[in-house]
Amino acid sequence: MTPNWPRKISFEEFGDLLQKEWEEGNLSSKAHEMIQAGRVPIAHLREKLRWIIERDGDGLRLTVEDEEADYRAAA
Repeated sequence: MTPNWPRKISFEEFGDLLQKEWEEGNLSSKAHEMIQAGRVPIAHLREKLRWIIERDGDGLRLTVEDEEADYRAAA
């Protein structure tokens, strides 16, 4: 089943997605260090992963522009 994009995710799910992207080599070590320090490099995520992240109530709305990237939701 293909996930729906955009979709609302929790902050915990967002962290899991970022961790998976880093483990797969899609995020640089510098980006990972920024995330670990509590800063999210939005411009980097937009450029490298084509993610658009917006606040949505108590969670986030994640939009992936590249439809072939739907596999990323399997975190």
